[in-house]
Amino acid sequence: MSTQATGTRFGVLGTLEVHGPAGPVAVPAPRQQVVLAMLLLEPGQVVPVDRLIDAVWDDSPPATARAQVQICVSALRRRLADGGLPGTIVTRAPGYFAQVGAATHDLAAFDDAVRRARFAATQRRPSEAAGLYGTALALWRDEPLLGVPSRLVRSAAERLAERRFAVVEEHVAVLLELGQAARLAGELGELVEAHPFRERVRALHMLALAQSGRRAEALASYQRARQLFVEQLGLEPGEELRRAERAVLAATPSRPAESTPPPAPPDGGRAARLLPLAAADFAGREGLAARAERLLTGPGMPIVALTGIAG
Repeated sequence: MSTQATGTRFGVLGTLEVHGPAGPVAVPAPRQQVVLAMLLLEPGQVVPVDRLIDAVWDDSPPATARAQVQICVSALRRRLADGGLPGTIVTRAPGYFAQVGAATHDLAAFDDAVRRARFAATQRRPSEAAGLYGTALALWRDEPLLGVPSRLVRSAAERLAERRFAVVEEHVAVLLELGQAARLAGELGELVEAHPFRERVRALHMLALAQSGRRAEALASYQRARQLFVEQLGLEPGEELRRAERAVLAATPSRPAESTPPPAPPDGGRAARLLPLAAADFAGREGLAARAERLLTGPGMPIVALTGIAG
């Protein structure tokens, strides 16, 4: 994580931490921890006082809650100022915000790196995207905000952990594009065991296995997933897993599910057309076809339904 020359750092992607120019800034009071965590979870965004009250006292705030939040903020400002960080907490109706940015705050830096990684991926620059995803994930030190005594903070931390997992999946998809399937297969297998109902992880694992020459194992993984989904959830696997199975069966598992389309072939060449051919026109039923055409080309937004057996 990049920091200013002063060593200033605000951290929520692990235990709550603040480092100022003179070193660590201690925030031992539980209520102050909750208020600071809430502000750092939404860097640059105003957090209303009512939301801070909910975070500190859950559903049963005292009559003096608003005044006590003001006392917490004042105490935090003194601690931060003593640590060389004056002006970090700014008052703005209807609450407060933390004046921090990607240069000093791990969550802001994470969001910035992920945004740039996704842009690079859409521009078909997988090496750049992989590096940026790696930078973003390296900012995580542990479970976010572990030990901060607030139900609202814990809920926010769980959402953060879910965001991290989604970025892990995106990172893996890019690495598969770069031909690193053999290295990733084992790690993805562990993730599948830990998160058996997470479809994209299993789909990526199947593709990694297939790209490593282990198609039978990839198909066996799909069958295990299908059995698990049907027995435990009463559901068939979703489209992403089915798409991965089709890719393995077709022996074309070169691209992970939901990745962007390949670039157009150079020199005016014709790319392979893998989609099925368009359906042929109806044979017979001229009267019905003519009636449907008149309805569909008429005014308004008509809907025509065709029923009956195929053929």
